[in-house]
This record gives sequence, structure tokens and C-alpha cells, in this order.
Amino acid sequence: MKIQEAWERLRSIQEKLHVIQSKNIATITQIIQHIHFIEIENTTDLTGVLYYRDGKTSQHYTNRQAHYLITGTQRGVAYAVREYQKKANEEEGGYIFKTLTMNGYVKFLSDLAFDNIIYAKELEQFVMVGKNIFVPIDNATFEKYYPHTKKVYIDDFLEVLTEIMKTYEPFKHRYIIHRYGIGGKNWRYDIKELMMYDNKTKPTELFYRYVDIEKNQLQIQKAIDYVAFVARDKKTLHNLRLAHAYAVLVNVKLISPTKFFVLRDKGRTGKGLFIETFKAFYDEGFKRVNFDALVSKQSFERSNAIFNLIGAHFLYANETGAIDSEKMRFIRPVATGETLMGRGIGANMIDVKIDAPFFLDTNENVNTGELKANKSRMVRIALKDRPDNETDTQQKAIFKPWWDFIAPHGVPSLSASVSFFIASLEYYKFQNRQMEFEDVGLANYLDASELSNTQEILLIGIDKFGYMLLNDSLIRRAIIEDYGNTRNKLFKSDVQAIGVKHNHSMWLKEIEQVVKVYKVNNKELFKQTLELFDDDTREAILEQIINFENDDESG
Repeated sequence: MKIQEAWERLRSIQEKLHVIQSKNIATITQIIQHIHFIEIENTTDLTGVLYYRDGKTSQHYTNRQAHYLITGTQRGVAYAVREYQKKANEEEGGYIFKTLTMNGYVKFLSDLAFDNIIYAKELEQFVMVGKNIFVPIDNATFEKYYPHTKKVYIDDFLEVLTEIMKTYEPFKHRYIIHRYGIGGKNWRYDIKELMMYDNKTKPTELFYRYVDIEKNQLQIQKAIDYVAFVARDKKTLHNLRLAHAYAVLVNVKLISPTKFFVLRDKGRTGKGLFIETFKAFYDEGFKRVNFDALVSKQSFERSNAIFNLIGAHFLYANETGAIDSEKMRFIRPVATGETLMGRGIGANMIDVKIDAPFFLDTNENVNTGELKANKSRMVRIALKDRPDNETDTQQKAIFKPWWDFIAPHGVPSLSASVSFFIASLEYYKFQNRQMEFEDVGLANYLDASELSNTQEILLIGIDKFGYMLLNDSLIRRAIIEDYGNTRNKLFKSDVQAIGVKHNHSMWLKEIEQVVKVYKVNNKELFKQTLELFDDDTREAILEQIINFENDDESG
């Protein structure tokens, strides 16, 4: 694009400013008037010929310094006031350009003039233009990529520019926007239509995501085979197969973010490799969450952690520690796309809204409490445990073909990553576009040694007899030793953590009356925890229960 055309674009915006209702029109007008474009001649010191136009008359000033380089061009920007200056003892003077402090508004307008930013009618917002991709600009994105000083702040800058472009369209861009498209070299996939199309991508086509691979590089079936290999059961397999589709559908706003994902295992199950399948596709949009800062009680730490999530398409927090109802207060708003307050270092607070899936990886307890909003939003993923007698060497050999596919030499493969996303979207289509996840139980304990004596007795006793009496002497003694009394919060959470309900009323036929008992209320969780015991341990605990009851009766 020629400098003259870019200059005319800015003036066409300026001409429409007077019809917009805003207290900042004069400020925006002044900024536009002080933007001057330079044809760069020396790329080392960014100097060149400055184009200046006053009315219909244009002038060129050589050897002028650019303060901002327009990406992908040989053009720069000088932000300055042109002043007439006459030196002492001279009859005639000349024009100088007095440099002003560069700010994000100048950079944004300059990028807009050169099509590095365009107004996308399809999205009704501005987008940044990359190589065959577009990046939507909201207030938070603007603050991050086009920062400004506190001294120069225009609170409705984007709103004013949006209204001008939407209502008057002072100039047009040259791009074709595939709002719901994933593009490749010779193909594109429409996320809304759930259809694959064969066509060579043109330089003027912009996608939600563009991947520089051929269609024949995709290995859809191999992606399906991997999730089947690591899934513990059919329910987990279903959740795994929908995960990538959920991610992109949230990104492009075809569905609202309503879920967060929790992965928990004993380790060595391929969980980390599953997360690798997201990395290459998202690239810089894959964000690791500073979880400690996110759940911090220090407001700046928390707001800065939120600010750093701007631009995220995928959120991942590993080694989160135990997840409880207190941490859920911070997790749920991020995962469900609520508007949060973020703050960069030395900057003002801004509204931040993240449309990205949130995956949490933990090896510790997951107890979100009884709040229905927490339980209904959590998608649990349980991967298949590796055999106890499997050595590290054996495990590495079994997983080597999958590593070679997903992250050869430790580098995430783009073709493999895209294969997982296409496979997931096709599965979503097979599910009649129903984004419904299965309820998978996550065992809160990975080893029997983590259980208290009370939990052991309840698990083995209920498994044998179907219930345990609330006033059972052995249980009461164990509770005193482990917790002190039943009012202890840890006792209540530990009972809940093994899928058992405390203080349940039950009609006991043998004595023909209602009694208070411990009984299973989460069969899957109870079963998973019970499976932690080997046969010898089960028999020993059961023998303890029976012998104690016999001694109690004889006593």
C-alpha cells in the first residue's frame, strides 16, 4: 500500500469524527493530525523520507526518524508536530518536526491505515492480521498490545473507531475472513458447518487458525487410537474425544464456556502427552496458568495472573495441589468466561474476559464441595493406570510410538495436533452436536496408604454388609483416634471423599425400625477407592471388623 493511500485512510476517519458523540473527539483528531508516514531508506536507524500533506499540497522531508515500524512493510511512523522555526539573524526559516511521546493509539491507527488491523464486519470488531489468521481485538487485547501512558487515556477509543467503521465504512480491506475456519495449505475445515473443504489457501484469506500443512499430513485415525489407548473407561473416552471440540467451539463463541476439566492419575498414564496435543495448534495461545497467583488472597498477584491470560485460547494449570471449594471460587469464574479484573505491572485495572478451556492437572484430592454449580461444571478425566509391575523402561517402550506421533524429539507435532482437533470435531458431529460430558468418578486417593483407619473400616464393612451402623463401636473408636469426633470437618470431607454418606436414615428389616447408618452415595467413587486394596489387606480389615463385633457382643 502506498503512503498516500494510508494517509487518506486516516483523513477519511478524521472526517467522520465530528458526527460521533464522544468527549474525546478533539483528542483523537489531534492524534491523527500528528501521524506522519515515512518511506524507510535505512533499516538500521529507521530513517527515510517523510510524507507530509497540507490540504492538496504534499511535501517530502528526507532523513527523518521513524518512531514505530509498520510490521511487514518498509514504512514507519513519526509522531510529531510540524512547526515553523526561524533561527536568529536569518531572514527565512524552515519547518521542523517536534517529536511527541509515542502511544498505543498512534500505533493502532497506523496499523489500521496499512491493513495490519482491519475492521471485520463478520465479527463486528477490529482484528489484528497475521499470516492467514486474524486475532480479535477487545479492550483487554488492545491494552496489552497497544499500551498507553496514564497521561494519555481515551476511555472510548475502540468504541468511537468501531462506530465509524461499522456505520460509514470510510475504506475497505482486501481480506476474506473465515470466522469459523481452520485453514491449511490445500484445505479448510468449517467449525460451524463441521465440514472439510478442499481448496488452496490464498494470501488474502484469514482464519481463526491457520496451520501450514497439507491435508494428506493429517492422521485422524491415529489421534482416535491414542485417546482410546489412554482412556480408563468408555465414559472417559467420550470426554477425551469431545475435549478438543469443546476448546475450539468456545474459542469461536459457538458455545459458551461452562466447563473446566480436571485430570487426575497416579502418573505415567500419558496425561502429559494428551496435553501436548493442544500445544502446536494453539502455539502462543497455549497459556500455563500461574495457579498459586490465581488463587492468591493478594489482589495484585491475582489480578496480574489474570492480566497475563489475555490472548489465551487454552489454559493449563499443572501440579495444582488439592482442589477444594475455596479454590473453586477462583477457578470457576475463569473457566466460565466471566468478566474479571486484570492488571499489568504499572498499569490500570481493566476488564478481562477469557474465552478458553481450562484444564487442571493434579495428583491430589479433588473436593469441590456440595455446591451444584461446582459439580455440574467439572468435567473429570481419568486415565488408565499402568500395571504396578511395569518398569519405567517398559512404559517408555509402550509409549514411544505415541511420543513419535504427538511430540517427536520432545517437539509438539503440528500435523498430529490438528489431527486431534479434526477428529474431535467429527466426533462432536457424530454426537448430533451435543456437547454433553459423562460423569466420571475420580478417585480421591491414589494409594491405600493415604486412607485413615476409619475410611478403611467403612469401605470394607459397607462392601461386605451394605451399610455400617452410625453407632458401631469399632467405627466410633476409629473416629476418636483419627478425628476426635464427627464434628471435625476433616472427618466429614474424608467420608465424602470415598463416596459414603454419613447419618443416612434406613429402614432395617431385622429389627423393624429406622436406624442411622453409613451408606454408599457415589457408587463409582466408592468402587474406585475400594480397588486400592489388595486381597490380603481386604481380608485383614474384614477380619478386624468381624472379630471386634464378636468381642463386643460377648462383652
